[in-house]
Amino acid sequence: MKKRLITIMLLSLGFNCWSQVFIEGYSGYSFASHLRVAEATTATDSFGKLIFDKSELSFKSGNSFGGKIGWYTQDPGSVYLLFDTRKSDIEVTGEATAPLELQMDHYHLGGTAYYPSGNFYPYVSASIGASRLTLSEGYGSETQPSLSIGVGSEYRIGEHLRLNLGLVGYAVLLENEELIFCDPEIQCSWQVDGKAIFQGQANFGISVGF
Repeated sequence: MKKRLITIMLLSLGFNCWSQVFIEGYSGYSFASHLRVAEATTATDSFGKLIFDKSELSFKSGNSFGGKIGWYTQDPGSVYLLFDTRKSDIEVTGEATAPLELQMDHYHLGGTAYYPSGNFYPYVSASIGASRLTLSEGYGSETQPSLSIGVGSEYRIGEHLRLNLGLVGYAVLLENEELIFCDPEIQCSWQVDGKAIFQGQANFGISVGF
């Protein structure tokens, strides 16, 4: 009898944990942003180092996509793994060349705190991880630390389905005067004149719980 009771309790606990797992997919709109840089020239100084001219990179607005997998907690809240990707045209201030394309992929571990009111679940969220920046035309790629904060609200439809509407801001962290997008053939493209690349997004998603 005791063994049967223990078995039932373990099965119940396992079911409860599994019922808290969720998967979410979303699409979004990324707002335009800017980054001050110094652009590499072909000239060198007396020490043989490249001379950089002040410039600015303009990241154009565009679509983004992503997904989460995680579990709900009793707080109430959630913990999740996130993948988010976007492509953006980049224009260099003062140049008439065709825009480059930057792909920005975020890989984060995050958490959410909910403040439920009926079927609405307003929330604040935060995440941290790494972002991979890949520039077109053979300029190479960069992997940098990054973080995000967000606000929004979920609307619960039944027991397992939720709609999510939110705003999130990403910051890809850089070091001032850091050289980025370096390649053995074209050397380094830009020298950073700032601390981060900021990216704002408005997202709409659908999550399913199990």
